[in-house]
Amino acid sequence: MKIIISLLIFLFYLSAAADESATSTTEKLNYFVPEGFKIIYQHKDSSGEIIEIISASETLENWSRMITIQTFTDGNKYHPEKFILDISRLAKDQCGSVQVEPVTTAQQNGFFFSHKVIMCSPNIKTDKAEIMNIKAIKGKDSFFVAQVINRVELDENEIRYWAIYLRDLVIENK
Repeated sequence: MKIIISLLIFLFYLSAAADESATSTTEKLNYFVPEGFKIIYQHKDSSGEIIEIISASETLENWSRMITIQTFTDGNKYHPEKFILDISRLAKDQCGSVQVEPVTTAQQNGFFFSHKVIMCSPNIKTDKAEIMNIKAIKGKDSFFVAQVINRVELDENEIRYWAIYLRDLVIENK
């Protein structure tokens, strides 16, 4: 849990540091809340937005899977691959060991993105392994990050579901 909180605090402060005069974007990420999940936290201001989603039957104190969707309105400040690698460096302070697996770095729907898996084994505070499946997308005006963090073993169908969930997240114009 400490790694999740630390990463979210880090990401929140990054978004809080964005230019206060940023105007709203015409881009958005086409995410959805999966069936059986609920939004537990949402904050939006001129610098961006963060949304946290967990299973409807779980709590913030005891979750097995968390989806985090972030939008940074000043997209020019970030680079997808570097952003994810910075998260992996932060994870090293919270994990017994950290392994980063590249999934892909390419363009999708005309936008550059990076998708990686960060394995934390174990999280020092929870003593649970955490697998962070992260996709970062650089839009024309904004920067988007989607994470699916698992603290449980996944079967083949779940692995496929979450891979497709992230694969299909693309930027749309409003």
